[in-house]
Amino acid sequence: MTLRDVVHLVIDALPEGWQATALPGYVIIYREEATYESAKVIWRKRNNNVIEVQGQGLLDDGEVEEEPDSDED
Repeated sequence: MTLRDVVHLVIDALPEGWQATALPGYVIIYREEATYESAKVIWRKRNNNVIEVQGQGLLDDGEVEEEPDSDED
């Protein structure tokens, strides 16, 4: 059984209004209907059916701060 299958079963067992969102590295499940730009896949229950929607999968470039060199002698 794949993760996709398990998430489908979980959302199917929950009442409408819950969704699962696959983000890079993890899956979150909340009672909400939100769209995250970094979502890979979103599962929602509508009219007693689980629907799977492809997300945008956008990743933030982010900023990496450089640490100053420390002279530990």
